[in-house]
Amino acid sequence: MSGGRAGDPQAGARGASGGEAGRSRGEAGAAAQAGAGELPAQPADARGGPEARRLAGGSGRAVGGAGEPCAQPAAAAREAERPADEGAARAAATGMAAAGPLGAADAPALSAAQRGVLAAAEAFARAQLAGDSGGHDWWHARRVAANARRLAAAEGADAFVCELAAWLHDVADDKLHADPAAAERELRQWLAASGAGAATAAHVLEIIGTMSFKGGGRPPMRTPEGRVVQDADRLDALGAIGLARTFAYSGWKGRPMHDPALPPRERMTEAEYRSGRDTAINHVHEKLLKLRDLLNTDAARELADGRHRFMEQYLRQFELEWEGEL
Repeated sequence: MSGGRAGDPQAGARGASGGEAGRSRGEAGAAAQAGAGELPAQPADARGGPEARRLAGGSGRAVGGAGEPCAQPAAAAREAERPADEGAARAAATGMAAAGPLGAADAPALSAAQRGVLAAAEAFARAQLAGDSGGHDWWHARRVAANARRLAAAEGADAFVCELAAWLHDVADDKLHADPAAAERELRQWLAASGAGAATAAHVLEIIGTMSFKGGGRPPMRTPEGRVVQDADRLDALGAIGLARTFAYSGWKGRPMHDPALPPRERMTEAEYRSGRDTAINHVHEKLLKLRDLLNTDAARELADGRHRFMEQYLRQFELEWEGEL
């Protein structure tokens, strides 16, 4: 998860939130319309039928963002009803590019089978992550998938591999599971049964296994797709969303918001990074403010600049309020 001047931080946060919501709805409508010519011939299983529900974990239902059951077909129908140009109109109003993080206009066309695998991956991620309250929930996976689609189009990476890895990247995250080995086995079984293919499954597992920050100093990602997905995840650790996720995770772990007597650490081993001797504000310094310079792609660095400036502005405001000076 992780700042130059972006004006009023509250206004910036409202703008970021509104842009995200508009882009989300716009992309959902565009994707539904773009696939309309092919989906009628696609088996129901690939769009949320029994097979997709089996791949989502065998429960026969997907779990909503608040832990409530939600019907995937009904949700897809609602998305399809939204105007395709709604996201573009909102993006224009907020000064964002019409394509937005959720825009798929420039992405290479995916086959019906690939779209089916991605729909099942989305449902699987939702079932696994919907109950998370520490900033690694299904909505995070959704934003990372959106970022991955945008970056893959800009960088010429394999869009299917990028989006599939993005949906699944936290499903077996060791910090989210009491038994990470069991979670990884379940992920491997899901991929083997997904129809993605052995080579794609191996590539996705490699990306997921090597993309985490873990204190920094890790080797670079081997493939263009790995670099895209790592950047897509790191973008969601920046700006207003990154700050919100940091405070959510720190609260979830029982860590304080801030402690001036506990200075940020410049260098850490992975064990030190996970030791718990941390605060939310320290995490911003120890990780988030470093991420912009660690990004792999030009497209991600361009998106990161404004988010980085927002975080720096937020920290200045936080310090003034903490000391009672404002």
